Amino acid sequence: MKIAILLPFKDTYTVDKAGSASIWVKDFIKNSKYKKNITIYGHIKNLDSKKLINKNNYININYNFDFYIGSKNRKYVQIFNSLIKDKSIGLVELHNRPNYINYLDKNYKKILIFHNDPLKLNGSETLKERINIIKKCEKIIFVSNWVKQRFFQGFKTKNNEKCIIIYPSINKLKKFPKKNNLIIFVGKLNKSKGYHLFGEAIKKVLNEFKNWKSVVIGDEPREQYNFKHKNLNLLGWINHNKTLKYYEKSKIAVSPSTWDEPFGRTSMEAGSRGCATIISNRGGITETNLNSIILKKLTADEIYKNIKFLIKNTNITKKIQINSFNNVLHDLKINTVEIDNIRNNISNNFSFNIINKNKNLKIIHISNFGQRQANRLYNISIAKKISNGLIRNGHDVIDVSDRDVVRLNRGLKNINKGTNYFNSLLLETIDNYKPDGLILGHVNNLDESTLEIIRKKK
Repeated sequence: MKIAILLPFKDTYTVDKAGSASIWVKDFIKNSKYKKNITIYGHIKNLDSKKLINKNNYININYNFDFYIGSKNRKYVQIFNSLIKDKSIGLVELHNRPNYINYLDKNYKKILIFHNDPLKLNGSETLKERINIIKKCEKIIFVSNWVKQRFFQGFKTKNNEKCIIIYPSINKLKKFPKKNNLIIFVGKLNKSKGYHLFGEAIKKVLNEFKNWKSVVIGDEPREQYNFKHKNLNLLGWINHNKTLKYYEKSKIAVSPSTWDEPFGRTSMEAGSRGCATIISNRGGITETNLNSIILKKLTADEIYKNIKFLIKNTNITKKIQINSFNNVLHDLKINTVEIDNIRNNISNNFSFNIINKNKNLKIIHISNFGQRQANRLYNISIAKKISNGLIRNGHDVIDVSDRDVVRLNRGLKNINKGTNYFNSLLLETIDNYKPDGLILGHVNNLDESTLEIIRKKK
């Protein structure tokens, strides 16, 4: 199955400026069994291919949107539609832009991943829009339970079989890293992330504990703060891999967000690298690390008191660090398998939604047609009714009765001869007939290896 991933218009798939969606894609593609079948589409103005996370599976949507009058998002998706039109795409994965569903070609199977509050995203703000999303998507993934709960506001039932939580995840380190007397803050340097509170607190800490240092990673051109100290190092925005290295060096991490974090990646990453992590109780941030310290009050003084406590109580701090390191909640390898299973289930589900109603299809229908019983069950056979319905609608159908084929070709000495013959016959039939689709009824004799071969046939 070929998969096309469409990033949000402003999410940059580069090493130095990757947003939440790009980091998600980067992480979950590494060990995916679909890795070679995935193509990522995005828009990077003045693209420098050297900065791409992976240029081998990325296609840039080249268009000068600066002078386009109209919806840039609509135009962006329209160009995407044209790029994937003739590429036999079996699945489209959309990130954090529910309104893209309205512009995407309706014949594609879709997964939508919510990284933010659905009630604040264009295309999922109203109950009607969210009902529409459930109807049009094969699967909806939420990055936290908090995000999922927000999606179901206004629904009588707070769940749906199409909806699932898969957290942003991380690879565990094999060995606990060497730590320095370092306190780290990562994120936008604004009030939403609580930087104004951290800045006040860290100055007091560094004045009191001379052998400790602090590092701040992030920027924010819209807000300006002047927190300075000889032991405070402001690094600006650096790439994701370098940020993880700083977590490894740090003993304490602080993530005092004042807004409802959809997830809170920084606290997950900090904990996985053995940091004693201080967090606020906002949104989904408490779902990231069960060993973190939750601030009772969201003030600079409360942050200062908790950092001071960790510095002075080394045994408790070490215990928190070890527990965080050993008990990573969201393991990347495990969750990659879960995503691949979702993709696999979608690819195996035959859906008439993808059929062009104006096209006459060639279909192989495998089921128990009961020929060995002299068609005694012809009038009540569900399989026969399905085939007749397809034929009456103009489609060409070949019926294959697996049990009859196996029985007629079974050997006295080799009990598996009939089954082997059936699987070989089916593959040869597909090569000769070149069907548009395969319908499986109550089939007992089809090998998984045969299905894998069929899936790989174009």
